[in-house]
Amino acid sequence: MKEKLTTVGVILALGLSLVGVLGNEGSVVREIVREQVGAAPGPDHRNGVEYFYDGLADGGGCMATSTASSGNVAGTLTAAQMQRHNCFKVTVNAQGGMTLTLPATSTMSSVLPAVGMHRTWIIENATSTTGTTLTVAAGTGINLVSVTTNDDVIDGTERMVMDCWRRADHDWDCRVDELLNAD
Repeated sequence: MKEKLTTVGVILALGLSLVGVLGNEGSVVREIVREQVGAAPGPDHRNGVEYFYDGLADGGGCMATSTASSGNVAGTLTAAQMQRHNCFKVTVNAQGGMTLTLPATSTMSSVLPAVGMHRTWIIENATSTTGTTLTVAAGTGINLVSVTTNDDVIDGTERMVMDCWRRADHDWDCRVDELLNAD
């Protein structure tokens, strides 16, 4: 019985010693937990470079929409749609094609809140007719940049990758690349 009390006393004394040594140094414990477990509080991680092994996947879903069937149809994406979705699948029903305008950067401060942040979207022309085009137009404050002058025009059954980053003046530069069907 005396040995059990001695063992419990030693364990209790070590525990209290540890608390006494750490005192208000709870940040040391948090740092050990973050390093060993990979946990960090809050949505923002600003502790330098973070490494992801075995890949990283991000989501947001794909928004599917279609257009009316007459003339050259126009539409505008909203900031909420850009925030919520990573891809847009547009079925263009109009023979004259469609122009899809991106929202103004003044409405999208929560999408890319800090200078240098970037995000990628896929825009698909889900129309089966290759001659029916989907043209992506820049919203106010967005600069579309590409290798060729027609990368902002997506033919039927093709896609565009749009990689945007925020500049210091709150405007965005968006690199657009039309992807052709390779098979």
